[in-house]
Amino acid sequence: MKKRLKVYFTDFWDTFKLEDNYFLNLIKNAYDVEIDPVNPDFLFYSNFGINHYKYKCVRIYFTGENVRPDFNECDWAFSFDYSDDERNYRFPLYGLFADMNELTKPKDPEKLFLMKSEFCNFIYSNPGPKKRKELFLKLSQYKQVHSAGRYLNNIGGSIGGFEKEKREFISRYKFTFAFENSSYPGYTTEKLLDPLLCGSIPIYWGNKDVCRDFNPKSFINYHDYENDEDFINKIIEYDNVKQLYLEMLAEPAFKNNTINEFVDKRNVLEKLKYIFSCDIVPVAEKSPLFSENKIVSNLWAAGTRLKYNSDLIRNKAALFSIDRVMVKAHKIKEKYFKKD
Repeated sequence: MKKRLKVYFTDFWDTFKLEDNYFLNLIKNAYDVEIDPVNPDFLFYSNFGINHYKYKCVRIYFTGENVRPDFNECDWAFSFDYSDDERNYRFPLYGLFADMNELTKPKDPEKLFLMKSEFCNFIYSNPGPKKRKELFLKLSQYKQVHSAGRYLNNIGGSIGGFEKEKREFISRYKFTFAFENSSYPGYTTEKLLDPLLCGSIPIYWGNKDVCRDFNPKSFINYHDYENDEDFINKIIEYDNVKQLYLEMLAEPAFKNNTINEFVDKRNVLEKLKYIFSCDIVPVAEKSPLFSENKIVSNLWAAGTRLKYNSDLIRNKAALFSIDRVMVKAHKIKEKYFKKD
Protein backbone atom coordinates (compact mmCIF):
# COMPACT_ATOMS: atom_id res chain seq x y z
CA MET A 1 0.00 0.00 0.00
CA LYS A 2 1.29 3.45 -0.93
CA LYS A 3 2.04 5.95 1.81
CA ARG A 4 -0.50 8.78 2.00
CA LEU A 5 0.78 12.27 1.25
CA LYS A 6 -1.03 15.61 1.45
CA VAL A 7 0.33 18.30 -0.88
CA TYR A 8 -0.67 21.62 -2.35
CA PHE A 9 0.62 24.00 -5.04
CA THR A 10 0.49 27.80 -4.98
CA ASP A 11 2.04 30.93 -6.51
CA PHE A 12 2.68 29.26 -9.88
CA TRP A 13 2.03 30.84 -13.29
CA ASP A 14 -1.50 31.35 -14.63
CA THR A 15 -1.57 28.26 -16.86
CA PHE A 16 -0.27 25.93 -14.13
CA LYS A 17 -2.66 23.03 -13.56
CA LEU A 18 -3.26 22.15 -9.93
CA GLU A 19 -4.34 18.56 -10.63
CA ASP A 20 -2.17 17.83 -13.67
CA ASN A 21 1.42 18.98 -13.33
CA TYR A 22 4.91 17.51 -13.44
CA PHE A 23 5.50 17.15 -9.71
CA LEU A 24 2.06 15.81 -8.87
CA ASN A 25 2.11 13.25 -11.67
CA LEU A 26 5.59 12.13 -10.66
CA ILE A 27 4.88 11.60 -6.96
CA LYS A 28 1.62 9.78 -7.74
CA ASN A 29 3.83 6.94 -8.96
CA ALA A 30 5.07 6.36 -5.42
CA TYR A 31 2.44 7.85 -3.07
CA ASP A 32 -1.28 8.00 -2.47
CA VAL A 33 -1.57 11.75 -2.99
CA GLU A 34 -4.25 14.07 -1.70
CA ILE A 35 -4.42 17.71 -2.78
CA ASP A 36 -5.11 19.60 0.44
CA PRO A 37 -5.35 23.42 0.19
CA VAL A 38 -5.84 23.83 3.94
CA ASN A 39 -3.44 21.58 5.79
CA PRO A 40 -0.90 19.97 3.43
CA ASP A 41 2.18 18.12 4.62
CA PHE A 42 4.23 19.67 1.83
CA LEU A 43 3.68 22.87 -0.12
CA PHE A 44 5.11 23.40 -3.60
CA TYR A 45 5.33 27.08 -4.56
CA SER A 46 6.90 29.40 -7.08
CA ASN A 47 7.56 33.12 -7.74
CA PHE A 48 4.15 34.43 -8.71
CA GLY A 49 2.59 35.46 -5.42
CA ILE A 50 2.90 35.35 -1.65
CA ASN A 51 0.23 32.81 -0.72
CA HIS A 52 2.97 30.41 0.39
CA TYR A 53 3.50 32.56 3.48
CA LYS A 54 0.15 31.34 4.80
CA TYR A 55 1.45 27.78 5.18
CA LYS A 56 3.35 26.45 8.17
CA CYS A 57 4.26 23.09 6.63
CA VAL A 58 7.42 22.08 4.78
CA ARG A 59 7.84 24.36 1.76
CA ILE A 60 9.35 23.22 -1.53
CA TYR A 61 10.30 26.05 -3.87
CA PHE A 62 10.38 25.71 -7.65
CA THR A 63 11.56 28.47 -9.95
CA GLY A 64 11.51 28.79 -13.71
CA GLU A 65 13.07 32.26 -13.34
CA ASN A 66 16.71 33.21 -13.05
CA VAL A 67 16.53 33.79 -9.29
CA ARG A 68 18.12 32.08 -6.31
CA PRO A 69 16.28 30.09 -3.63
CA ASP A 70 15.88 31.82 -0.27
CA PHE A 71 16.29 29.16 2.41
CA ASN A 72 14.94 31.55 5.00
CA GLU A 73 11.58 31.02 3.28
CA CYS A 74 11.79 27.49 1.87
CA ASP A 75 13.07 24.18 3.21
CA TRP A 76 13.92 22.66 -0.17
CA ALA A 77 14.32 23.99 -3.69
CA PHE A 78 14.27 22.90 -7.31
CA SER A 79 16.15 25.58 -9.21
CA PHE A 80 18.66 26.20 -12.02
CA ASP A 81 21.57 26.49 -9.63
CA TYR A 82 24.53 24.14 -9.47
CA SER A 83 24.93 23.75 -5.73
CA ASP A 84 26.50 21.49 -3.12
CA ASP A 85 23.70 22.36 -0.72
CA GLU A 86 21.57 19.23 -0.33
CA ARG A 87 18.50 21.45 0.04
CA ASN A 88 18.77 22.41 -3.64
CA TYR A 89 18.23 20.10 -6.60
CA ARG A 90 19.17 21.43 -10.02
CA PHE A 91 16.06 21.01 -12.15
CA PRO A 92 16.11 23.27 -15.24
CA LEU A 93 12.77 24.50 -16.57
CA TYR A 94 12.85 22.55 -19.83
CA GLY A 95 12.21 19.38 -17.79
CA LEU A 96 8.57 20.46 -17.44
CA PHE A 97 7.90 21.02 -21.13
CA ALA A 98 8.18 17.57 -22.68
CA ASP A 99 8.81 13.90 -22.11
CA MET A 100 12.60 13.74 -22.30
CA ASN A 101 12.34 10.33 -23.97
CA GLU A 102 11.05 12.14 -27.08
CA LEU A 103 14.54 13.59 -27.52
CA THR A 104 16.14 10.14 -27.62
CA LYS A 105 14.03 8.70 -30.45
CA PRO A 106 15.66 7.91 -33.82
CA LYS A 107 15.37 10.65 -36.44
CA ASP A 108 15.79 10.88 -40.20
CA PRO A 109 17.87 13.99 -41.07
CA GLU A 110 17.06 13.84 -44.80
CA LYS A 111 13.33 13.67 -44.10
CA LEU A 112 13.57 16.55 -41.63
CA PHE A 113 15.57 18.59 -44.13
CA LEU A 114 12.86 18.22 -46.77
CA MET A 115 10.39 19.81 -44.34
CA LYS A 116 12.43 23.02 -44.20
CA SER A 117 10.85 25.69 -46.37
CA GLU A 118 12.18 28.68 -44.41
CA PHE A 119 15.51 29.97 -43.10
CA CYS A 120 15.24 31.05 -39.46
CA ASN A 121 12.61 32.01 -36.89
CA PHE A 122 12.62 34.26 -33.83
CA ILE A 123 9.67 33.86 -31.43
CA TYR A 124 9.70 36.27 -28.50
CA SER A 125 7.23 38.49 -26.72
CA ASN A 126 9.80 39.61 -24.16
CA PRO A 127 12.42 42.09 -25.42
CA GLY A 128 14.90 40.44 -23.08
CA PRO A 129 18.65 41.01 -23.39
CA LYS A 130 20.19 43.40 -25.92
CA LYS A 131 22.21 40.53 -27.38
CA ARG A 132 19.03 38.88 -28.69
CA LYS A 133 17.98 41.93 -30.67
CA GLU A 134 21.52 42.62 -31.87
CA LEU A 135 21.94 39.14 -33.32
CA PHE A 136 18.45 39.17 -34.84
CA LEU A 137 19.28 42.38 -36.73
CA LYS A 138 22.73 41.18 -37.81
CA LEU A 139 21.53 37.81 -39.07
CA SER A 140 18.65 39.53 -40.87
CA GLN A 141 21.22 41.30 -43.05
CA TYR A 142 22.09 37.89 -44.50
CA LYS A 143 18.52 36.58 -44.94
CA GLN A 144 15.16 37.53 -43.53
CA VAL A 145 14.55 36.07 -40.09
CA HIS A 146 10.84 35.60 -39.41
CA SER A 147 9.86 37.13 -36.08
CA ALA A 148 6.61 35.45 -35.03
CA GLY A 149 6.16 36.71 -31.48
CA ARG A 150 4.95 40.11 -30.34
CA TYR A 151 8.52 41.45 -30.25
CA LEU A 152 9.97 42.73 -33.54
CA ASN A 153 7.15 40.95 -35.35
CA ASN A 154 7.52 41.01 -39.13
CA ILE A 155 5.04 38.38 -40.34
CA GLY A 156 1.83 40.37 -39.82
CA GLY A 157 0.93 38.99 -36.38
CA SER A 158 2.12 36.62 -33.70
CA ILE A 159 1.49 32.89 -34.06
CA GLY A 160 -0.22 32.68 -30.66
CA GLY A 161 -1.07 29.38 -29.00
CA PHE A 162 1.22 27.33 -26.79
CA GLU A 163 3.79 24.56 -27.26
CA LYS A 164 1.88 22.71 -30.01
CA GLU A 165 1.42 25.76 -32.26
CA LYS A 166 4.94 26.99 -31.60
CA ARG A 167 6.53 23.64 -32.44
CA GLU A 168 4.49 23.22 -35.61
CA PHE A 169 5.74 26.63 -36.74
CA ILE A 170 9.37 25.91 -35.82
CA SER A 171 9.44 22.60 -37.70
CA ARG A 172 9.40 24.47 -41.07
CA TYR A 173 12.63 26.34 -40.31
CA LYS A 174 16.26 25.32 -40.70
CA PHE A 175 17.29 27.41 -37.69
CA THR A 176 15.62 28.72 -34.55
CA PHE A 177 16.75 31.53 -32.25
CA ALA A 178 17.18 29.92 -28.82
CA PHE A 179 18.36 32.90 -26.79
CA GLU A 180 17.62 32.91 -23.06
CA ASN A 181 16.18 35.96 -21.29
CA SER A 182 19.49 36.29 -19.44
CA SER A 183 22.86 34.59 -19.15
CA TYR A 184 23.67 32.79 -15.92
CA PRO A 185 25.43 29.48 -15.10
CA GLY A 186 22.80 26.75 -15.12
CA TYR A 187 19.94 28.87 -16.47
CA THR A 188 18.65 26.70 -19.34
CA THR A 189 14.96 26.93 -20.26
CA GLU A 190 12.75 25.46 -22.98
CA LYS A 191 14.39 27.74 -25.58
CA LEU A 192 16.72 24.94 -26.68
CA LEU A 193 14.24 22.14 -26.12
CA ASP A 194 11.63 23.29 -28.63
CA PRO A 195 13.82 23.33 -31.77
CA LEU A 196 15.58 20.12 -30.75
CA LEU A 197 12.19 18.42 -30.55
CA CYS A 198 11.17 19.84 -33.93
CA GLY A 199 14.28 19.04 -35.95
CA SER A 200 15.32 22.68 -36.28
CA ILE A 201 18.90 23.60 -35.40
CA PRO A 202 18.98 25.92 -32.38
CA ILE A 203 21.24 28.96 -32.41
CA TYR A 204 21.89 29.47 -28.71
CA TRP A 205 22.95 32.15 -26.25
CA GLY A 206 22.58 32.09 -22.48
CA ASN A 207 23.97 29.48 -20.12
CA LYS A 208 27.71 29.11 -20.74
CA ASP A 209 27.52 25.66 -19.13
CA VAL A 210 24.68 24.52 -21.39
CA CYS A 211 26.72 21.55 -22.61
CA ARG A 212 26.09 19.92 -19.25
CA ASP A 213 22.44 19.78 -20.34
CA PHE A 214 22.60 19.04 -24.07
CA ASN A 215 24.95 17.56 -26.64
CA PRO A 216 27.13 20.47 -27.90
CA LYS A 217 27.18 18.94 -31.39
CA SER A 218 23.39 19.33 -31.74
CA PHE A 219 23.26 23.15 -31.81
CA ILE A 220 25.27 26.26 -32.66
CA ASN A 221 26.42 27.82 -29.40
CA TYR A 222 27.26 31.54 -29.33
CA HIS A 223 29.64 30.94 -26.43
CA ASP A 224 31.91 28.83 -28.65
CA TYR A 225 32.83 31.86 -30.79
CA GLU A 226 34.97 34.93 -30.30
CA ASN A 227 32.43 37.48 -31.50
CA ASP A 228 29.08 38.06 -33.23
CA GLU A 229 30.58 37.90 -36.69
CA ASP A 230 32.18 34.48 -36.16
CA PHE A 231 28.90 33.18 -34.78
CA ILE A 232 26.87 34.49 -37.72
CA ASN A 233 29.42 33.20 -40.22
CA LYS A 234 29.06 29.74 -38.72
CA ILE A 235 25.26 29.88 -39.13
CA ILE A 236 25.74 30.95 -42.75
CA GLU A 237 28.16 28.06 -43.31
CA TYR A 238 25.64 25.53 -41.99
CA ASP A 239 22.96 27.15 -44.14
CA ASN A 240 25.02 26.74 -47.31
CA VAL A 241 26.70 23.37 -46.75
CA LYS A 242 23.99 20.74 -46.69
CA GLN A 243 26.24 17.95 -45.41
CA LEU A 244 27.28 19.99 -42.38
CA TYR A 245 23.64 20.80 -41.69
CA LEU A 246 22.59 17.15 -41.95
CA GLU A 247 25.41 16.04 -39.67
CA MET A 248 24.30 18.42 -36.94
CA LEU A 249 20.65 17.53 -37.46
CA ALA A 250 21.55 13.84 -36.98
CA GLU A 251 23.21 14.43 -33.62
CA PRO A 252 21.22 13.32 -30.53
CA ALA A 253 19.99 16.09 -28.22
CA PHE A 254 21.72 14.50 -25.21
CA LYS A 255 25.29 13.26 -25.00
CA ASN A 256 25.40 9.55 -25.86
CA ASN A 257 21.64 9.85 -26.43
CA THR A 258 21.13 9.49 -22.67
CA ILE A 259 18.84 11.79 -20.68
CA ASN A 260 21.00 13.94 -18.43
CA GLU A 261 21.05 13.48 -14.66
CA PHE A 262 19.20 16.72 -13.93
CA VAL A 263 15.93 15.88 -15.70
CA ASP A 264 16.02 12.10 -15.38
CA LYS A 265 12.69 11.43 -13.67
CA ARG A 266 14.20 8.66 -11.57
CA ASN A 267 16.61 11.13 -9.97
CA VAL A 268 13.93 13.76 -9.42
CA LEU A 269 11.63 11.23 -7.77
CA GLU A 270 14.44 9.96 -5.55
CA LYS A 271 15.08 13.52 -4.40
CA LEU A 272 11.40 14.00 -3.63
CA LYS A 273 11.29 10.73 -1.71
CA TYR A 274 14.26 11.93 0.33
CA ILE A 275 12.52 15.23 1.04
CA PHE A 276 9.32 13.48 2.12
CA SER A 277 11.27 11.18 4.44
CA CYS A 278 13.20 13.91 6.27
CA ASP A 279 11.99 14.86 9.72
CA ILE A 280 12.71 18.59 9.94
CA VAL A 281 11.33 21.66 11.64
CA PRO A 282 9.92 23.78 8.77
CA VAL A 283 11.45 27.23 8.36
CA ALA A 284 7.89 28.58 8.31
CA GLU A 285 7.56 27.88 12.01
CA LYS A 286 10.06 30.68 12.64
CA SER A 287 7.93 33.17 10.74
CA PRO A 288 6.30 36.06 12.66
CA LEU A 289 3.15 35.32 10.65
CA PHE A 290 2.50 32.39 12.98
CA SER A 291 3.17 34.32 16.17
CA GLU A 292 0.57 33.85 18.90
CA ASN A 293 0.62 37.61 19.20
CA LYS A 294 -1.94 38.70 16.59
CA ILE A 295 -0.56 42.24 16.44
CA VAL A 296 2.84 40.87 15.43
CA SER A 297 1.42 38.44 12.88
CA ASN A 298 -0.91 41.04 11.33
CA LEU A 299 1.84 43.64 11.06
CA TRP A 300 4.19 41.11 9.48
CA ALA A 301 1.55 40.03 6.94
CA ALA A 302 0.80 43.65 6.01
CA GLY A 303 4.49 44.43 5.67
CA THR A 304 5.02 41.39 3.46
CA ARG A 305 2.20 42.40 1.11
CA LEU A 306 3.54 45.96 0.93
CA LYS A 307 7.06 44.75 0.12
CA TYR A 308 5.81 42.34 -2.55
CA ASN A 309 3.75 45.05 -4.28
CA SER A 310 6.60 47.54 -4.03
CA ASP A 311 9.03 45.03 -5.55
CA LEU A 312 6.62 44.41 -8.45
CA ILE A 313 6.39 48.13 -9.20
CA ARG A 314 10.15 48.63 -8.88
CA ASN A 315 10.93 45.67 -11.14
CA LYS A 316 8.51 46.85 -13.82
CA ALA A 317 10.00 50.33 -13.67
CA ALA A 318 13.52 48.90 -14.01
CA LEU A 319 12.50 46.95 -17.10
CA PHE A 320 10.78 49.87 -18.81
CA SER A 321 11.86 50.41 -22.41
CA ILE A 322 10.40 51.50 -25.74
CA ASP A 323 10.65 47.89 -26.90
CA ARG A 324 8.41 46.77 -24.04
CA VAL A 325 5.92 49.53 -24.83
CA MET A 326 5.80 48.29 -28.42
CA VAL A 327 5.20 44.71 -27.27
CA LYS A 328 2.37 45.90 -25.03
CA ALA A 329 0.84 47.83 -27.94
CA HIS A 330 1.06 44.72 -30.11
CA LYS A 331 -0.74 42.71 -27.41
CA ILE A 332 -3.54 45.28 -27.19
CA LYS A 333 -3.86 45.30 -30.98
CA GLU A 334 -4.21 41.51 -31.01
CA LYS A 335 -6.87 41.61 -28.32
CA TYR A 336 -9.08 44.39 -29.67
CA PHE A 337 -8.39 44.37 -33.40
CA LYS A 338 -8.45 40.70 -34.33
CA LYS A 339 -8.78 39.83 -37.97
CA ASP A 340 -12.11 38.27 -38.97
